[in-house]
Amino acid sequence: MISITSISGSSNGVIFQESKESRFKIFEPRVTKSQTLDGAAVYDHRGMAEADRSFTIAAKNLSASQVTALQAIIENETFVHLATDEAFFEGVIQRAEMDNGFLNMTFWVYVPILAAAGSTNRMYVHDDLTIEESITAAIS
Repeated sequence: MISITSISGSSNGVIFQESKESRFKIFEPRVTKSQTLDGAAVYDHRGMAEADRSFTIAAKNLSASQVTALQAIIENETFVHLATDEAFFEGVIQRAEMDNGFLNMTFWVYVPILAAAGSTNRMYVHDDLTIEESITAAIS
């Protein structure tokens, strides 16, 4: 299950089941490659942070209310919260394709949500089910 919610609580969130085409283990370390004059190459590896991760999320059979809620989040929010089976994240939706109940979306991680202090109210929409919750995260 995936949930996407606005940080501000100004938009309804969305809960849906991701499909098998989704990929959450995409790690892109900060690596550059420079050609040398002798025809070889030099690699500069500067590590990796959570912000270097991206997720490819695919889903099908989204309802009209889920598509409407997701579209409102994409159009009105910069940073969003994403909950997956792995963890909770704050980040941005870099791109989303929605057509006939199908979703193909790229999410760029900013930080794990536990590293972001603050409170948020969330409302999820899933067909006829509405869930409201209040979450507070603090840095320890």
